Amino acid sequence: MNHRQQIDISAGTAFKAGFFAYFGMMCAALIVGIIVGVVMLVLGFGLFASAMG
Repeated sequence: MNHRQQIDISAGTAFKAGFFAYFGMMCAALIVGIIVGVVMLVLGFGLFASAMG
């Protein structure tokens, strides 16, 4: 009984750790995506302006 309970607790802990790791990775990917998008937009606008000017 005690052994099985311990397995359930460790499984729950692993699930929580995995969930937080996945959530953190998704947030990081979103932030990086936004930063890259803004940088590309600024660089593209700069190149476009220099090409037009």
